[in-house]
Amino acid sequence: MDAFDKVGKTSFGDCELDENSQRLFIVNTFQNSIIDYDVSAGTTDILNYSTAQLGSKIKHYPLSGIPGIPSCTGGTLRPFAMKIYRVKGYLGCTCDASSSQNESDLTGYILQFDINNAGGGFTNVLTLSNFTYRNSDAQVKWYPWVSNWAQTGLPTSGALYFYNQPLINDIEFDERGGMIINILTRWGHQVGHQNMVASSGVSDGMEGGAYGDILYACYNESSDNWTIEGSGSCAINHTSDVSGLKHKTISYSGLGSYFDDRSGDLRPENGMGGLVNLKGSQRVVNPVVDPFPESAGYSNDWIYTGGLHWYRTLETAGSPNGG
Repeated sequence: MDAFDKVGKTSFGDCELDENSQRLFIVNTFQNSIIDYDVSAGTTDILNYSTAQLGSKIKHYPLSGIPGIPSCTGGTLRPFAMKIYRVKGYLGCTCDASSSQNESDLTGYILQFDINNAGGGFTNVLTLSNFTYRNSDAQVKWYPWVSNWAQTGLPTSGALYFYNQPLINDIEFDERGGMIINILTRWGHQVGHQNMVASSGVSDGMEGGAYGDILYACYNESSDNWTIEGSGSCAINHTSDVSGLKHKTISYSGLGSYFDDRSGDLRPENGMGGLVNLKGSQRVVNPVVDPFPESAGYSNDWIYTGGLHWYRTLETAGSPNGG
């Protein structure tokens, strides 16, 4: 019960190393801040720093003191994702709609900053304002953040429950400068697998279903900006509705999706959060629930396992390439 409300609010989020300057950038989710840590010295030196030496190596930037931080209507801005790309920092934040409990207040932001002056100011390079795009499917629908079980309105008897709450948790860039955005759901971390219901006096076990998402934003070199999939010239690759099966691709834009991120249990989403992209491989790796493909004959099964999906980033972009 104590952990239920602390997911995404308590410890550290994403971290990124700038290899050129040997500085580690860390998101502090408890203090809503960025930590800039000089790790250029050897391991032995770092482990033996005095307090004064350590203090000279660390810079701390509360978001509230940085110009350009977006306002958050009906909730709190939750930083988590961090990426260093071409001498710029990118911070992924989510407005959690926790106080208003209004789905329209759920908003995501990708904020750019100068890694040599993290406190100098943010530039908002992408806004995700359409978190209602999954409302057609109750199991993958996005909800405002909740701090206790009662807020969900779900029963306390054991069953399979879904209450996905978005948190932008990872950012990658492909060979064309396109931005790959991973959104995890707090729900999987709040309830676990075959855990007790997080409600006082309740000992019933329950099953939690958790479906995050992976989105793509195309880069326009001439204007130096990004456009979310399905908007402008950012193409949609997958609009499939598999014949005889119960799900189809769900789209941020209403037209289709860039990545074919369906799970093996026939849900239209599968992400668990986290990305890996090795430049030159033209592939991105995404941790997912039920990674088995429908073609393997698992068309109506819940496999109850996590795994990995590889997606193409260039040719036949967004298509699966192994799992």
